[in-house]
Amino acid sequence: MPRREEVARILRDLGIRPSRRLGQHFLLDPRPARWMAEKAASMAERVFEVGPGLGALTGALLERGLRVKAVEVDRRLYLYLLRRFREQVEEGTLELIHGDALDHDLGGWLVVGNLPFSITSPLLEKLVKDGARGAVLMLQEEVVDRILAEPGTREYGRLTVWVRVHFRATPGPRVPRRSFHPVPEVGSRILVLERAEPPDYGNMETFEALLRAAFSRRRKKLRNALEGTPFEALTELAPGLMEKRAGELDPSEFALLSRLYENRDEER
Repeated sequence: MPRREEVARILRDLGIRPSRRLGQHFLLDPRPARWMAEKAASMAERVFEVGPGLGALTGALLERGLRVKAVEVDRRLYLYLLRRFREQVEEGTLELIHGDALDHDLGGWLVVGNLPFSITSPLLEKLVKDGARGAVLMLQEEVVDRILAEPGTREYGRLTVWVRVHFRATPGPRVPRRSFHPVPEVGSRILVLERAEPPDYGNMETFEALLRAAFSRRRKKLRNALEGTPFEALTELAPGLMEKRAGELDPSEFALLSRLYENRDEER
């Protein structure tokens, strides 16, 4: 039986019609899963898997000798995984949890998974705030393009700066649409994130608020985009940078602005 038909049959037996809201696209091709497992094994001994689905990546991770904690939001898939990986659960190499991965502390974990678009940004932000050690993720290719974008390009934005300040980002293989069931509208790509020492930007909440304010009006020069916000004080502290638009500043320049804002009383 062709692999696509097999996956379709399993889903029918489970009473599952893939949910667009949950971004359920199940991996058919084993090669991306093996690549991700190999990369993960070079970075950690245990991993936190987001949304294991039918277990394509889970199986590859276990075969590579990794200890896996996997969180699945769909109860039907969770029960299926308990049956499929009963031996690994009993021996303790796999911990399966029914729930939302965004409710779990990711601090210290290497996070892996084929992420639905709906949770991509929240999860990437959580990786930073929780102090995750890194990630090996399969994302929509356009999201990977955004994270890898350079200043001055259309794709460069708040998420680019937020991720790149905290992680070294390296692209992995592209994964074509036909590698999934059902076939998604866009292709995917693997992205590897390794924790980096961030530049001194001061307080994380201040840095995050600055990015949100700056990119909310990205076509305006910063002195205009930040007018009426607490950050307008930066016009006096960094007049040169404030003549640029948000999309023209590199991550280190945003870090500098955040630090100047935090130390504004000392600078005057």
